[in-house]
Amino acid sequence: MKKAFIVMMAFMLGMAVTSCKQGQKAAPTAEEVAADPVATLNQLVEKAQAEGANWSVDEWKDAYHTAFLAMSPAMKGMYEVMQLIQGEGAATDTAAINKAMSKAKDIEAEFGKLGGIVEKFDSIGKLYPNGKTVSEDKEFEKACLKEIGLPEDFNL
Repeated sequence: MKKAFIVMMAFMLGMAVTSCKQGQKAAPTAEEVAADPVATLNQLVEKAQAEGANWSVDEWKDAYHTAFLAMSPAMKGMYEVMQLIQGEGAATDTAAINKAMSKAKDIEAEFGKLGGIVEKFDSIGKLYPNGKTVSEDKEFEKACLKEIGLPEDFNL
C-alpha cells in the first residue's frame, strides 16, 4: 500500500509535467512562479484554453516551462523519496520506508493541488499540434530535468 501510494504520486507528478523550456528564458521567473504556483498554473490553463490553438512551438515551450517551474520542487521531493525507497536495503528498512512515506505525505500536502492543474494544462496542449509536439519532446524533457538538477533518466 505504501509503495503503491509513492508510485501513484510519482506517476501523477510525471504526467503533470512532461516538458520545459530549453535555451530560452520563460516569461515568468522561477521566483514569480514559486510565489503562487497554483495561481500561476490556473492562469496558464486559462490562457492555453483561450489562445493555445494559435501558439507556436516556442510559445508552447514557454508555457510548458512555466508549468515545469511550478512543479519542480515537487519533482525534486519525489526524487528524494524515490532515492529513499530504492536505496540499498530500503525494502526491509522500516525507518527508511517511514521517512519516505512521511516525505511523500508532506509533498502531497504542499503540492497536491498542482498535479491536477498541470494535467489539465497538458491535456489542452495535446489538443493542438504545436502543444503536442512540445509535450512529447523527450530531448526537451531531458533538458528540463538537467536544468533543475535531476538525472535524465528520472521517470516523469
